[in-house]
Amino acid sequence: MKTMGAIRKIAGFSAILAAISLTVSCKGGSMGSSCKDWVAKIDEEVICQSQIDAEYNAVISTYAKMQGLDKDKFIELINNDKFAQSQPMLIQMRKTNFTQRFINEYLFYREALKNNVDKDPAVQAIINYQTKSVISQHFQESSLQKDIVISDEDAQKFYIKNKDKIPGLRQLPITEALDRVKRYLGEQKKQIELQKRVQEMRDKFKIEMNKNVSPNPETPDTKKSNDEKKPDKTEKPAGK
Repeated sequence: MKTMGAIRKIAGFSAILAAISLTVSCKGGSMGSSCKDWVAKIDEEVICQSQIDAEYNAVISTYAKMQGLDKDKFIELINNDKFAQSQPMLIQMRKTNFTQRFINEYLFYREALKNNVDKDPAVQAIINYQTKSVISQHFQESSLQKDIVISDEDAQKFYIKNKDKIPGLRQLPITEALDRVKRYLGEQKKQIELQKRVQEMRDKFKIEMNKNVSPNPETPDTKKSNDEKKPDKTEKPAGK
């Protein structure tokens, strides 16, 4: 059995941030009149607090769903020093640090545009991939959310049965322990449901792989098909 962490490891923060990034500059007219809640002015451009808030909420909501938590609970965790020490990336996701990171990355973004980095085919490929990945991930999480419900009764049963098998679980306050159990069971249920959805999608659309162009990894469908084509070489017991 895998050890249940208080929160799953955070990875790919920059990728998610870039992929769901909103336009961060307000151009034209008087700076003061175009953005009263401005946070920083960079030459003729203004970065507004409302823009940072919108992007921050989008990033945090995305990660919260990936963790199986609501946004407020996730924010509570990333502001908890105990958890932040074990995962330094959480500190970068705090609102105060996010603002500085937002501004710093935008400075590099502006400089990159001057050098036509956005026109680089390799960069375009990454942007396209990350965009599709984030949209797909958001759709999966949203569509699965209503089906991933762990009752208090199920969490209690799991806790009673496994509290001595999972390191540290018994030492936690009961409320926190049950909350962790619910997230753990929810993740297990989500993975099972996701596999079902993947199969449903593959059955829904006609998929044809060109074996002459690229490697064709063996999927459950192709493996089953290949197995059916193979002659049965199993030795049967004598006399049967």
